[in-house]
Amino acid sequence: MKTPIPTFDSDEAAERFIETVDVSECDLTALKPVRFEFEETTDRQQPARD
Repeated sequence: MKTPIPTFDSDEAAERFIETVDVSECDLTALKPVRFEFEETTDRQQPARD
């Protein structure tokens, strides 16, 4: 059985976890894909600003 990924209080705690644990031994089934936009897209209608 794989180990679940714990919840972290800070980015530093998450970084320490990644540096010290073999992530392939962790249960990743609870993870969900996320889409990030690093630049504002212009092809969608923008909300009206008053």
